[in-house]
Amino acid sequence: LPHNVYGWNGSLEVLKNIGAEEETALMHWFRQQFGQKSGIRRTGPVSLGEDTWPDTWRKIDERIKKGDAKEQVILYFSAHGYADDNEAYLLRDVAEVKSPEDFNSSRIAFGEVLDSLKKDVPPEKGIVLILDVCHVQSHWPIGMLQNDFVERVQKKHAGAINAMENLTVIC
Repeated sequence: LPHNVYGWNGSLEVLKNIGAEEETALMHWFRQQFGQKSGIRRTGPVSLGEDTWPDTWRKIDERIKKGDAKEQVILYFSAHGYADDNEAYLLRDVAEVKSPEDFNSSRIAFGEVLDSLKKDVPPEKGIVLILDVCHVQSHWPIGMLQNDFVERVQKKHAGAINAMENLTVIC
C-alpha cells in the first residue's frame, strides 16, 4: 500500500476504538494494585489548522497534563511535510495560501515541536512522536525543487532527539 493510504480519516477510525472499552474488574484491580491504568487514554484530535503553533501546543499540553503522572505520551501528527535547506516543517491545514508569505506562515518548524516537548513534557514521561507526513517530492509553484523532510529531520535534529532520552520519533 502507498504511504498514508488511510490518511487522517483512517487514523480517526483507529482512534475511535482505542480506550473505548469499559473498565473490567481485572482492569480495576490492576489499576488499584499498580497505580496505573491498563490501556490507552484517548483525548481526541487537535487540528493543525488556523491556530498558531503556540496555541495548538497549549491545547495538546492541556490534554497531556490532565493525564495520570505515570502515563506515557503518544502524539500522532498527520500532516503534509516540507523541508528546505534550513529546516523540516509540518504544514498546517490553512484554507487560503495565496502568496509565499501565506505559505511561510502556515509552516510549523519541527524544531518548535521538539522545543515544546522538551519544555513542557516531564522527562519521566516517555514520548512517542509519530509523524504520518505525506509529502510531494517537489512543488515548483512554491519554489520547492526537492523535498527531503525525513532527511532534514535526521540531519538537523538527530542531536536534539537523541538528547531527549524519553523521546522516540517515528516517520
